[in-house]
Amino acid sequence: MAAVIFFLLLVSPPLLSSFLLTLLTQALIYGILAMSLDIILGYTGLASLGHALTSASARTAWDSGDEVWSRIRITLPAGVLLAVLVAAIFGTVALRATGVYFLMITLALGMIVWGLAHRWVTMTQGDNGISAISRPDLGLPWSLSLSIPFYYFALAGFLIASGFCA
Repeated sequence: MAAVIFFLLLVSPPLLSSFLLTLLTQALIYGILAMSLDIILGYTGLASLGHALTSASARTAWDSGDEVWSRIRITLPAGVLLAVLVAAIFGTVALRATGVYFLMITLALGMIVWGLAHRWVTMTQGDNGISAISRPDLGLPWSLSLSIPFYYFALAGFLIASGFCA
C-alpha cells in the first residue's frame, strides 16, 4: 500500500490543478510538522503546544538581496539565535512542569508568541501574516518558484524527515 501511495505522489503532480498541487504541497509541509510533534511527544512524553516559532520574521526584517546564500547567512543564524533565546526563557518557565501542567504552560507561552506576532505589525504584518518570502534559487537546473518543482522539493524534505522518524 505504501508503494502505491509513493508512486501516486511521484506521478500525480503534473495531472493535478494548481489548487490541488498547492494543497498537496502544504499537506507534505504539515506532515513534517506532525513528525516533529511525534518526536517530541514520542521520545520525551511531553506534549508541546508552543514550538512553532520560525525564522520567517528574520527573513522579512533582514533581507540582504536576492541570492539565497546571502539570505541564509543572515536569517538562519538570526532565526536559530532567536529560537535559542526564546527557548531558554520559556524553558526556565516550563522546566519543572510535567503532564497537563507542561501542556498548559506551553499553550500559554505559545499564545504569548501568537499575541506578539499578531500585534507586531511592522515585523509580522499582523493579521495578514508574513508575506513576500520568495522561494530560494538554489542554483539547480529547475526553479523552485514553479509549483511542480517546489512540490518535489517538499516531497524530498518529507521523505528525509520520515526517514529520520523511522
